[in-house]
Amino acid sequence: MRLAKSCVVCGDVVEFIIPNSPQWISVEDRLPSVGKGVLACQDKKVYYAELKVGMLTRRDCWYSITYGILLHVTHWMPLPEPPTDE
Repeated sequence: MRLAKSCVVCGDVVEFIIPNSPQWISVEDRLPSVGKGVLACQDKKVYYAELKVGMLTRRDCWYSITYGILLHVTHWMPLPEPPTDE
């Protein structure tokens, strides 16, 4: 396993020990598929979340099982692939 380079997450530097780690995507550039679990960044914190359609409101929203509705997600990232037996 190699150490991936540091990346800036909403102003904070986070070190990932994930080979071939995905990159952060701005919600203004693209959104994930509805209902697909991703990492979401809001207020310099990272959450496991899903994009939901019209939950409680008529708009799409982000939902974290642990924290509930996230209102100010700025970036998201696909989850890394699970480890393989090597």
